[in-house]
Parts: sequence; C-alpha cells; structure tokens
Amino acid sequence: MFRRALILNLVLAAGLGAALLLPTEYAVRESAIVPAFPESTEHWAAKAKEVSETVKETLAKDTGHRRATFYKKDGTARVEAFMVISGADMNASIHRPERCFPAQGLTIQKTEAMSLDLGGNRRLPVKMLDAQGRVKEGEYAGKTYRQRAYYWFVGHDSLTNDHWERTFKDISDRLRTGTNQRWAYVMLSMNYSREADGEVVGREIEGLIKELYPHLHKLDQLAGD
Repeated sequence: MFRRALILNLVLAAGLGAALLLPTEYAVRESAIVPAFPESTEHWAAKAKEVSETVKETLAKDTGHRRATFYKKDGTARVEAFMVISGADMNASIHRPERCFPAQGLTIQKTEAMSLDLGGNRRLPVKMLDAQGRVKEGEYAGKTYRQRAYYWFVGHDSLTNDHWERTFKDISDRLRTGTNQRWAYVMLSMNYSREADGEVVGREIEGLIKELYPHLHKLDQLAGD
C-alpha cells in the first residue's frame, strides 16, 4: 500500500513539474480548418444557422463557432453541422462531444472510432456516436428518438478522432516548440426514429462528410506544404 501511494505521489509530482515547464507565451499555429461551411456540395445544400447563446456562454469568449443544416437535394435527408474553433485556451473552448451529449438529454449507446476512405489515398479519422433521447416539448414531447453523430479534430497539420491524442500533441508542442495549435472540431449529426436503421443513417452522414472534406480543410497545410 505504501509503495503504491509513493508511486502515485511521484507521478503527480512529475505531472505538476511538467506543467511548470510550459512556456507562458506561445506562437500560435492556426488550424487547417476552413472556418465556414459551403453553401452546397454535389448532393447537398446548406442553410447557415445561429449558434445558441447557451453554447456561446459555455465556451471561452474567443472561441469560433459555425452552424448549418444540410439538406439533401433529393429531399431524403437532413444533417445538422457544427464547428468549433478553439481560442487561446484550448481547455476552455474545445472538448469532446461526449461531454455535452448528457447535458442535452442524450444517452450514448454506442461509440466507434473509424477511418473513412475519401478516395485519392486520403482517409479521415472520425468518431461515431449513437445516442438516444426524448423529445422535450412540442407535438412529439416524450417520444424517444435516436441520434447518430460523427466528429473529428483538426490541428495545424494533422487530423485525429481521439481527444487524448489531441491533448498529448498540444502539450508536446508547447513543451518542445513553444507553439499553441488552434484546434478545431467538426460534428455532423442526424436524428432518426427508433424504427429506422442506424447504419443507413450513418451512410448518409458519411456521404456528406466525403463531399465536405475538400471544402472544410486546407489540404496543402495538412500535406505539410
């Protein structure tokens, strides 16, 4: 017991010591995100929407936000899109969607990390969340629905679907190079009924992601050019 406590204290001390080594000022490296959703893609059209005051008040004042609804041009699907661009303090302006789903009344039923084949030797790491909730008001109040969402993080020259990988890279950059990546994340989601097939819903969102990819990312920057 004593040995375990000693090891734990040493680990905590090392962590605190590393924090003290962090520079107080950083050179900012901008995210490779394009800070706007396109008005349309091959199969989808978009309508920009205002971000709620609740979201704005929750995150740091210098956080960037974008929101839009994408409608499939054949009228068969609708997808909500949300983008957050971190401010100077990454921890106060960007976090995993898993943290905010419960606050929205959504219970996550399934998560899956995957890599989407975008063609042209490009792949995009994304995290899929499938959740369940209840309609709070209106005609369908009390009814159960499901939501399938996909998200990913965009750094200065890298993409990841993993919160801890992003955090480690950010800390490593600050220690090694004295730079601060202005990370962003994009999330696309669709509500659907319990009777619908979540895999079919997922394929619709994945199709939109593939069309959005070249519009939302600075491809030369991600390629290291």
